[in-house]
Amino acid sequence: MKTTLTSNSKVSFLFIFSFFLAPILYNPFPIFPQIFDSFSDGDFTNNPTWVGDTSLFKINSFFQLQLNASQSGTSYLALSVPHIENEIEWKFNLKLPFSPSANNCAQFFLMTSTSNLLDPNLEGYYIQFGENLSNDAIELFYKSGSSITKICRGIDGKIASPFDINVKVKYHEPGLWEIFVDQFKTGEYLLEASGMALQAIPQTGIGIVCKYTASNVSSFFIDDIYYGPPIIDSIPPTIIQMKPNHSGREIIVQFSENVQPLSALNKVNYIVNQSLNPDSICFLNGDRNIVKLIFLQPLVSGNHRISIQNILDESQNEMELFDSNFVIHVIQRNDILITEIMADPTPQILLPPSEYIELHNFSFPDTIFLIGWKLKLGNNLKILPDIKIPYQESVIIVPSSNFDEYQLMYDAVYKVSSLGITNDGQLIQLLDESDQVIHCVEFKVTWHSNVLKREGGWSLEMIDLNNPCIGEDNWDSSISNLGGSPTKINSINAYNPDNQIPEIEKVTIKDPFTILLFFTETLSSKKIKSSIYIDHDLTI
Repeated sequence: MKTTLTSNSKVSFLFIFSFFLAPILYNPFPIFPQIFDSFSDGDFTNNPTWVGDTSLFKINSFFQLQLNASQSGTSYLALSVPHIENEIEWKFNLKLPFSPSANNCAQFFLMTSTSNLLDPNLEGYYIQFGENLSNDAIELFYKSGSSITKICRGIDGKIASPFDINVKVKYHEPGLWEIFVDQFKTGEYLLEASGMALQAIPQTGIGIVCKYTASNVSSFFIDDIYYGPPIIDSIPPTIIQMKPNHSGREIIVQFSENVQPLSALNKVNYIVNQSLNPDSICFLNGDRNIVKLIFLQPLVSGNHRISIQNILDESQNEMELFDSNFVIHVIQRNDILITEIMADPTPQILLPPSEYIELHNFSFPDTIFLIGWKLKLGNNLKILPDIKIPYQESVIIVPSSNFDEYQLMYDAVYKVSSLGITNDGQLIQLLDESDQVIHCVEFKVTWHSNVLKREGGWSLEMIDLNNPCIGEDNWDSSISNLGGSPTKINSINAYNPDNQIPEIEKVTIKDPFTILLFFTETLSSKKIKSSIYIDHDLTI
């Protein structure tokens, strides 16, 4: 929203800003105690009125103020601002998609004695972005006519390369200046430089100056400008989302704002089931408002409770105690099933001529995110992309060469570099991030009861998803006129109960700690442990 914070007028901004600290004798523009401008109205010449080289700037499609010159030169815009006592704060975003230099640089005027920022007699304070050689740093200067005095300098090389940063400047009487930079636009401002300067000047406006060669006539961008009293954050952070991972080893906690690392990464501030602290904590992908709690010993399936406290935001506001129940759904064997296999897509029926494997969320009671999962086809391991499968829905895995064709027909399509399914049949295993087998199918081409369909073009489909362990008796050729039913309910879906009791074929002793049991069919892992008893009080 493009508005001042204290009136109905709006304000604009340019690549060099100039602010004036003393009362203004003449000012043709309305003045307001504080100003914020995001240029969202697409206009910088009215309400408020920016002056200067207005024909050389524009508001682009991203609602940023952008230089729009046709040849090399130096251009500026300026805006009148009110006098503020004691403490002042400026904030803005500046993007230069090139390596700055003395000939391609920006100046952001914080205070200036005139609205003409190119006046040789100008007196003011400005921040410089760009200099000779390769040690470009953010610098604050005081200018009085031809005399220029450096007040403070940031880290050498900080802006030697193209940059897109948020900048905050604070002034405290009688003369303390502080520059803060949010380098990655995460909301975290770090002190870049500070210095003292006591020169008082008339306060008439803010502004930006762009100096550029022919190659950068449209390469200066500025946005989200604030001028006014320091912004004081008095609102404590809250938790807006908490998501446990199905493995039981991770919990993602998202806060309403950036939080202080010392408090957010302190393990004692997180308590699970009244006694358990996470083994480690980190910010997720560098975001200062999202933490990942890591547990080396996974939390078991079922109900749990977590308490989170003593979390501070960057303004030292403390979060209220968060106390909540949550549920861990640990993935079990056969929760996610392989339900359709297109091993030999030619001769083509109506589907794209490509192999595919369908995965179905059969019994995990929520949308599941498969991260770090794999498909093993014979001895070939395929790393799967991150996959999202809602409860009771399906996705397909296709080779990247046919991804676009399938994506035109279906929504839930994911790609791997290749599949290479053996036409005559092979063992296909679905492995989780810990390489545990979640489901496997060792199919054969003879599972097609229709001999003609064994020649290709037709998928194999599981008949009854409630019985994924009975193998050949629960699979047959698709009867869809397309040749298969990827991501849809299987065309041969039907009630097909397993009435055969599994039997032990043999027992072998692998080592003093391991006994191998071989059964006549695949078993559900959910009841195996509780169904086996060993004498002499041995436990599994």
